[in-house]
Amino acid sequence: MAQSEAAGSVAVRFAGLWIGGSAVALLPLVAAAQEQAAAAGKPKAPPFWFQLLPWIAIFAIFWFLLIRPQQKQQKEREAMLARLKKNDRVVTSGGIHGVVTNVRDGEVTLKVDEANNVRIRVSRNAIAAIVNDDGSSDSKDAK
Repeated sequence: MAQSEAAGSVAVRFAGLWIGGSAVALLPLVAAAQEQAAAAGKPKAPPFWFQLLPWIAIFAIFWFLLIRPQQKQQKEREAMLARLKKNDRVVTSGGIHGVVTNVRDGEVTLKVDEANNVRIRVSRNAIAAIVNDDGSSDSKDAK
């Protein structure tokens, strides 16, 4: 009972300063409230590992929704570029359709126009998809 009376007197004592418009009057009230909370006993803080659980959950969500699918897609693309061979029909990332005539380490030569025998050299990474004879794509990138 003595604590609540003391807090009440602190509030009454500084109420006049607050009415005057001074925000400084709140500081003693906050200090008195903190003293009451300390006197009542401090609640225990949760364990440190418990505070890490939300961060672990966020990382797991990012892993399964963003990072893992991207890694899988990148492996499929690397496998598609590795099996690129002569006479494959391909589509470049720029939308050019052609037939592979030569494959080197970093570049591919495409035959674009068969009537005029037009050939272009593109980077191997510029190949977006290998196209089947029926026009469907082997790669999910072209969809």
